[in-house]
Amino acid sequence: MRVGLIARGEDRGLGIQTWEWARHMRPDAVLLVGMGALAGTYPQHRGRYDAAATTCVEFDGHRFRDPATVRAWLDTVDVIYCAETWYDERLPHWCHAAGVRLVCHVNPEFWRWPGEQLPAVRWWLPTSWRRGLLPDTARVVPVPVPLDRWPAPPVRTGPPVFLHVAGKRAAGDRNGTSLLLAALGRTRQHMVVRVVTQDARLPAARLARGVELERTTGGVVDYWRLYDDADALVMPRRYGGLCLPAHEAAGAGLGLAMTAASPNQATWPCAALEVESWTTIQTPAGPVPMANADPAHIARVLDVLAADPLERNGLAAAARGWAERHSWATLEPLVRSELELACT
Repeated sequence: MRVGLIARGEDRGLGIQTWEWARHMRPDAVLLVGMGALAGTYPQHRGRYDAAATTCVEFDGHRFRDPATVRAWLDTVDVIYCAETWYDERLPHWCHAAGVRLVCHVNPEFWRWPGEQLPAVRWWLPTSWRRGLLPDTARVVPVPVPLDRWPAPPVRTGPPVFLHVAGKRAAGDRNGTSLLLAALGRTRQHMVVRVVTQDARLPAARLARGVELERTTGGVVDYWRLYDDADALVMPRRYGGLCLPAHEAAGAGLGLAMTAASPNQATWPCAALEVESWTTIQTPAGPVPMANADPAHIARVLDVLAADPLERNGLAAAARGWAERHSWATLEPLVRSELELACT
């Protein structure tokens, strides 16, 4: 079985997910998608991938610029893995003509039924969230944690530090950044809250007296140091299946505090942030319910964790244990067996 990977080179979700897939699965061939002006200011790290096994192709926002190169690349593989998107609507048809299977690891808030039969395509989901939307043949295949990035998380001392990763703010404030900022005016304990975003700025926030707010805009230089020197990731996420910051924070030994909505508590061991209300957002997959965590309850959870190091340490130990059970070392055999199943 010759395995191919459609990869990205930026330090954003798809770039990180496909880079880790390449590091651990060691694909036979990589199709590296160049985003050109669509990458904005994000560097495209072409050197991450084995040059001898990598074919580069440019993407214009709708299609690959060089179809002949892509179709020639298909002749070198039996099955392809792509994360969330295959970029060009023609690719499944090219795969079918070449006798190649195309595995798409979808995020259900972005997935929409293509309206036609695609016999070359096999669907994977990272969690069971919105499983009923996809074809019956879709498989739940977790995204493994790159635990080797954090071989031995240090034991923290000092004031409690809570991290929130806003990322590139998605539609509807998906990670709940505004909800967390609203909570910081209601806390009573001393704490440091670190908010990191790839955007150029963050909304203003009114802070309680004991809160020290550290703002990092424009992302971080070394992605894997994002989780250093923090106790817990606070993620009042409104919707979404896969949450790479939760995976990575758990691997780095941080505790997790997440909205009490699917798939969070069924997937990660986390302190539950109560839902205050539900709204709806329109996505490429249609209307998606959004769980809006209660800022007052977020503040209470932060206060409990800030006041009790045993609570923080217990939450962190549970998250790290989950990451060990979902590491690449543990799940790689499952991923390989699912690829083989996709080829049948």
